[in-house]
Amino acid sequence: MVRIPSVNPRMGNGTGEGEIARYLADHLRGSGLAPMITEVQPGRPNVLVTAPGKPGGPHLLFEAHTDTVPPSHGQEEPFTPRLDGDCLYGRGACDTKASVAAMFLALQSSLPLFP
Repeated sequence: MVRIPSVNPRMGNGTGEGEIARYLADHLRGSGLAPMITEVQPGRPNVLVTAPGKPGGPHLLFEAHTDTVPPSHGQEEPFTPRLDGDCLYGRGACDTKASVAAMFLALQSSLPLFP
């Protein structure tokens, strides 16, 4: 996901979150879910998906943002992920594409639990 620029357009010459929203929605569809992309503002979509569960069962909400700030002045290849030991570097690797990836993996791992 670091490879996908999703710079907030309100913070300079940003592309918005359209491409990463489509990426996430495609992967959710690949997991057998039916995501919805809703555009809150032009170029600023949200991805919503509901996983099946037991009627009356507990609910769990995962929420995070997918926009990033613009690359820092002089930053080389901000959208090229780089591993250094156990650390991942790249624009959005920590804030918050890592948490989006963790939520996605948690959701995927729970899907076999729901008939």
